Amino acid sequence: MFAARRFLQLLIALVVVAVMLPGASYAQAPSQILINYPELTDVDDALQVGLYFTVNETSGRVVANAEVQSARIQLDDGETVDNASFEKPTSPIFIVLVLDASGSMGGAAEDMRLAAIQAVEDSPEEAQFAVIRFNERIDVLQGFTDDRNSVINAIGEVKPVNQAGTCLYDSTYRAIELIGQAPPGRRAIILFTDGKDEVLSGDPCSIHTFDEVVTAATQGNLRVPVHTIGMSTSAQAINTTDLRNLASQTGGISAIGEQSELKTLFGDILTALKSQWLAKGLFYPMHGPHTATLTVTLKDGSKFSAVASFEVLRDYAIPITPTFTATPIIIGMEIISVTSDISQEMIFLELTVQGESVISEYQFSFFDADTNQLLDRVTLPAPLSQPVAIPASKLDGKIRVELRALDRNGAIMTFPGEREDEAVDKVTYDFSYLRPTPTPPPVSPTPIPATVTLNSIGYDQASDTISLDLSLTGEDQMGSLEVNVLDAGTNQRVSVYNVDIAETVSVAADKLEPDGEYVIYVIAQSSTGQNLHRSNSQSFLYTPFITPTPSPSPTATLTPTLPPVQVGID
Repeated sequence: MFAARRFLQLLIALVVVAVMLPGASYAQAPSQILINYPELTDVDDALQVGLYFTVNETSGRVVANAEVQSARIQLDDGETVDNASFEKPTSPIFIVLVLDASGSMGGAAEDMRLAAIQAVEDSPEEAQFAVIRFNERIDVLQGFTDDRNSVINAIGEVKPVNQAGTCLYDSTYRAIELIGQAPPGRRAIILFTDGKDEVLSGDPCSIHTFDEVVTAATQGNLRVPVHTIGMSTSAQAINTTDLRNLASQTGGISAIGEQSELKTLFGDILTALKSQWLAKGLFYPMHGPHTATLTVTLKDGSKFSAVASFEVLRDYAIPITPTFTATPIIIGMEIISVTSDISQEMIFLELTVQGESVISEYQFSFFDADTNQLLDRVTLPAPLSQPVAIPASKLDGKIRVELRALDRNGAIMTFPGEREDEAVDKVTYDFSYLRPTPTPPPVSPTPIPATVTLNSIGYDQASDTISLDLSLTGEDQMGSLEVNVLDAGTNQRVSVYNVDIAETVSVAADKLEPDGEYVIYVIAQSSTGQNLHRSNSQSFLYTPFITPTPSPSPTATLTPTLPPVQVGID
C-alpha cells in the first residue's frame, strides 16, 4: 500500500513539473506584487519596517523565478528609503495546516491527505508545521515541529466524521491563537475545506465570525496571512467569495479547484511560501496607524507597487544632525511604450511613475502630430493599472500623446526635467495608429484589460440599499466586484461588499450613519481574488428617511347616555 502511494505521489509530481516547464500554456509575465504582511522591529532608536512579498501573475499565481533588482519603501508621512535592502528570507517559518474532516469529505479525504503530505515533503528546510483537524470539533493533532514524519503521521489522522459539520471560522481562529505561541519568525496558515461554515441543518457551525477571524489575523504584531484552498464539487457548495476574501484581506493567496487538482492547489501555496521576498528599511514614524508603499523593480526593468498598513506603538525620534533636511516627495513620469489593438480600437500605454502617492489623476491628451489638432482627452484616477488601456476610436495617423499629473485640487503638477534647473509639467510620446485597409493582414486579438468605471450612485429608501451604475470592460477576466465604502472625513474603510459581475449592483446601507458623508469606489477582481482595476471614486451622502415616532393620542372618556327612568304610582 505504501509503495503504491509513493508511486502515485511521484507520478503526480512529474506531471506538475512538466506543466511548470518554460513554455507552458498558462505561463505569464509578472504583473503585480502581493505584500503578505509587515514585520516591525525596534533597531536602536529606529523602527525597521520589513515587508514580506511575492511577485505574482495577473491570475494570482506566484512567479517563482522572479529576479528583484531594487526595492523602495515610502511611508505615508513622506519618509522614504530608496535603496531598501531585499533578500530571500531564511528565518524559520511556522505553518499551521488546518484540514477539513467534515462529513462531506468522505470521498476526497485520501486525495487531500496525499496532497498535504506532498506539500510537507516539498516545503523549505526551515519550515515547522502544526496540524489542526476540524469538523464540529477542533483538534490540534500536532504542535510545531520540524520532524516531517510526525507531521505526516498527524495528517494521516485527518479522517472525516459522517454527517459532521464544518466549523471553518472557529478552526482558523484556533490556528491564529496557536501561531501566536510560536517563536519569532515567518508564519502562515494553510486552510483547506470543501464546504462552508455550517452544520448539517444549514445553521452556522462557528462561534466566531468572518470579521473576527480577519481582525485576529491582522492585529498588532500577530500578523499572519491565511492561504485558502477550496475544493469545489457538484455535490458540495463552498463559499468561494469568503475564502478569497479571507486570503486577500490577510495577505494570503487563494486556490480553488476540483478534487483532481488538490496536489496542484497545495503546491501553488507552497511555491508561494518558497518564493517569498523580504524588503527592509529603517524609519522614524510617529505613534498611530501608517501605510507603507513598496515599489519593486525587476531585472527586466518592470516596476510594481503595493501598499501595507500597520500600527506604530510609540513615537520614533529622528536623529538630529546639522545637515538634516526632510526629503520631499518628487514625482516623475515616463511613457515607455504604446501598443495598439486595431480590431478592438484600443491602445495600451506602459508607464513608469515616481511619487504616485501625491498624484490624484492623470490627463492623457492626444494630438495629430502633423496639424497639432487635439483629437481626444482622457482623465484617469490614480493609481493606474498597467498597462493603461484607452479607447482609440478618435485616433488615426501620426499621434502625439501628452501626459500630465493632477493634484487633489485638480492643478497640473510640475516635476524635474532633464536639466537640473528645469521643471516640466508633461511628458510626450509619438506613435502611429493606422486604421486597417480593406485588405488588412491578420491581427492576433489582444485581450481587453479589465476596467470598471463608476458612473453614478443611487439610493432606494424603501429597501435602504445603495445602487451603483457601472461601466465594465473585460468582464470575462473578472470573478467578482469589491465595493468599498470609506468615511469621507477620516478616509477609513467602513464597509466592503463582494458582489457578482453586473453593470448595476446594489449593497445594503445598514452600516452607514444617517447624514454621513462617504466615498465609494469599486475594484474588479479576478477569479482568484486578485485586484485587476480600481474605479474612480464618487462621494455619497447617506440621508435615509427616518419615520418619527407618533405621539400617543389622548383617550376620550365616554359617559354612556341612559334612557329616562319611568316612575309609576300604583
